[in-house]
Amino acid sequence: MAQLDAPDVEPLAHELIELRRHLDAQFHRLSVQLADATIGRRMAEAEEAELAHMERIE
Repeated sequence: MAQLDAPDVEPLAHELIELRRHLDAQFHRLSVQLADATIGRRMAEAEEAELAHMERIE
């Protein structure tokens, strides 16, 4: 394996840091979207259950 000199490593380290920041931000956005979708699904399920309950009462 070729050995890298310090001048070669520094730009790669900066690229890795930027890539990590990008991936962290993307993961955060996806986590928020998943949480929103989960909450929306649960709200829809609760509404359906409430409507079904009201229909049974009538």
